[in-house]
Amino acid sequence: MRMQILRTPTTGRCGRTDCNPLHVLPVTAFLLICLWGMATIPVHAESTQFRQESGNAAKNTTVVRIVPMEVISGNVVTLSVLLEAQGMENAAGFSFAFDLSYLTYQSALRGSGLPSNATFVRNENETPNGKLGILIGLDFMETFAPGPYEIARLTFLASDMLTGATLVSFGDVPIPRSFSTADAQDISDVLYLPGTVTLVSPEEGEPPAEGEPSLEGEAAAEGESEPLSIQLLCGTLEYKNSGLPLTLRVTTHGGQGTITYQWYRIHTDETYTPIADALDASLFFPELAPEDAGYYFCRAMDDFSTVDSEHIELVVLTQLPPGPMTGMVAAILLCLGTISFLKLNQHPRTLARCHIKFGNQRHTP
Repeated sequence: MRMQILRTPTTGRCGRTDCNPLHVLPVTAFLLICLWGMATIPVHAESTQFRQESGNAAKNTTVVRIVPMEVISGNVVTLSVLLEAQGMENAAGFSFAFDLSYLTYQSALRGSGLPSNATFVRNENETPNGKLGILIGLDFMETFAPGPYEIARLTFLASDMLTGATLVSFGDVPIPRSFSTADAQDISDVLYLPGTVTLVSPEEGEPPAEGEPSLEGEAAAEGESEPLSIQLLCGTLEYKNSGLPLTLRVTTHGGQGTITYQWYRIHTDETYTPIADALDASLFFPELAPEDAGYYFCRAMDDFSTVDSEHIELVVLTQLPPGPMTGMVAAILLCLGTISFLKLNQHPRTLARCHIKFGNQRHTP
């Protein structure tokens, strides 16, 4: 009997005789690079008006500023510290100086723009002397994407004995001012803008009661009404995270007949257009979006006159997007999963099958 052993190459499920997962490494390396690049593209919402508000800062200048606030004497006031990032900031340190005769320090907390894993350190040793230090830092190799971020909130108790304006400024004690990149390089082009806290008396700005003298003590003539005036019930600068609700409000005094309202949005060329259905004393944003950032004002009209409110700047804050390391880890996991999948789908007999031929019959073990 004649026996012949034939060797036939075996194909795996991929249909190839050389189904080796290492052959896909160039493709997975390409995917790795692409996904890492996508993860590092900054996604943010930016207010053009906010950048213009930042004083004389150059185009690539990092700006830190304290938002001005008004408070009734004897009440608590919270100041926001905003960072206008340029896409390279990883860590920062600075101090605040305030007048103890106007403000008493209460607390310093991380701002809504800092991710939960960011470092936030307070140095309160000098607060009895009117000084406070702050350190912030992101994870290794992470940076702020370009845009505005609330990085800290400072709370003070306003004096109940004084009125007027006081300045909260930046300083170098107890923590010197500094910004650095992810590779620990100093950032020298930084602009620090102080903020003013204005203390007002409880009676200031309230309209005179009916029958009482008005307009600096002069009694209004009987039967003669006050001219129409309009006043903001919100700040001239409003800031909030995207996705949250916000209401802008005004109030009016005096006037004759029926008072109507119309809200307007101001464009970059200083023209303005009415906002549809914004016909009340308040303008409501149910869910802020990046495109809502800009300037607004309200117009009030009675039977004889028209008055406009002060302009309100709306800054839509953004959350820090995932850092480059997050995208890198995801890409690596994807590549490892691809290789494992190919290994599991490879045919279990990877080398060859032996076909034993007995005469005209063929047998495969």
